[in-house]
Amino acid sequence: MSIDASELVRAFAERGLRVTPQRTAVLEVVAAADVGVNPLQVYEAARRRCPEIGLTTVYRTLDILAEAGVLRRVHDGAHCESFATAQAAHGHSVVCRRCGRVAEFTACDMGQVVAAASRETGFVLDDHFLQLTGECAQCAASSPPPLLETETVALRPRQGKRGLP
Repeated sequence: MSIDASELVRAFAERGLRVTPQRTAVLEVVAAADVGVNPLQVYEAARRRCPEIGLTTVYRTLDILAEAGVLRRVHDGAHCESFATAQAAHGHSVVCRRCGRVAEFTACDMGQVVAAASRETGFVLDDHFLQLTGECAQCAASSPPPLLETETVALRPRQGKRGLP
């Protein structure tokens, strides 16, 4: 995934902030990853590039870049929150539950869902976060397809501690 350096400069300039070696290291780490990376993973990798970086700087930089649309927040079973590069101003993530690979898609016809949610809750909605989870093409090709809801599996009776039902 690649990010134009001008996007980084723009994101910080709009907030009156400088582009420092520490902030550049954070972006380089996330941009080099094919999977979502959490702040601690970013910190460990960025420290190899810029030993004086602090964990607080990593968190703040990730937040600024996510707010600016340069990074996208993603969630998976292993991490409460990870970050991946954003390829479009408004996009959504697809995360592989097996390998953690993150891809982005821009199709977003959420009008009916947003309207229904607003009617049911009374909320005035102004934004949404959409993430889909499944298996990437490589992981899906390396394993048998998942069972469909209509398929059944014969289960063996549960056995006790000594192997007895």
